[in-house]
Amino acid sequence: MLKKMVVAMVLAMPTLALAQQGPYFSVGAAVGNTDLSDLENPGSVTDDEVQRVVIGGGYQFNENLALEAVYLSNVENTVETGPFKQTLDHDGIQLSVLAYVPFTAQFSAFGKVSTNYLNVAYQDNAGFSLDDSGMHLGVGAGLAYQVSDQLGLRATFERLMITDVGSSSGDFDVDQVALALNYSF
Repeated sequence: MLKKMVVAMVLAMPTLALAQQGPYFSVGAAVGNTDLSDLENPGSVTDDEVQRVVIGGGYQFNENLALEAVYLSNVENTVETGPFKQTLDHDGIQLSVLAYVPFTAQFSAFGKVSTNYLNVAYQDNAGFSLDDSGMHLGVGAGLAYQVSDQLGLRATFERLMITDVGSSSGDFDVDQVALALNYSF
């Protein structure tokens, strides 16, 4: 009896994994923070929270590899020191490669490498502004759970590395945790 169950599971696992292949639509939300230490002075008040909507799609080639494109909605972060205020806005498009390690037919871990075309705008109330749109690297890792053949859940920790922005020519790391719902076609 045990041998038959093991054989049935071995035969069913590739079939379940194949059901996840193909195009998918993804929508989610992300929360986190931006490292604004390059802008901060003693006595400053910082709003460095990240709250965004993530929407896009991808293609699952097999149980180990996916390619994804998503839109990252705008986030505005501010630093205020007395009457002086600095803001850093960013939004854009992310292209990612996801490498999965399946533990079961439904549960897997993954690593993520992304290139992010971000529109980054720096502005202060003294009249200086800078639009520094460009490519920025991102890395992440997470867990995925396939609820059914078409519905999956994913949790990701990710770091976007925004470089050389603002009067300080500072680097700003955006750390975010995203929860996404994927629908496979």
